[in-house]
Parts: sequence; C-alpha cells; structure tokens
Amino acid sequence: MFDNRGIIDELKERVRKIALGYDVKIKNQEVDEDYTHILFSSSLKTNMVGFIYSLEKALFFSLIGRG
Repeated sequence: MFDNRGIIDELKERVRKIALGYDVKIKNQEVDEDYTHILFSSSLKTNMVGFIYSLEKALFFSLIGRG
C-alpha cells in the first residue's frame, strides 16, 4: 500500500499538520509497505486520545480509493 512516494509524502504532511493542532512535536516518521511508525513528543496535558483519533480518521479517509 505505502509504495507510492506521493502518498507517503502526503501522509507525512497530514501527520505534521494534525500534530500542530495538538502541540505535538514529530521527531521522526518512517513508512514501510504496510505500516507507519511515528516518534513524537508531547506535554502531559496533550489530549492523546483526541490526537490518535484525529490521525486515524484523517489517514483512513485520505487512503480511501487509493492504492
């Protein structure tokens, strides 16, 4: 799935934009053909449930119909 450079770059950019809204700093992102790893830091006050939900939702909808 993640073998298209354009899709990979778009996913990374979406993660960075979502992180800004939650005051999360993205340290590193690595993408393989069927998964992605994200290393980040945040404060103790960060709404982690909201952050993860936003990531899942945005990334899922960005991949619908692609391949």
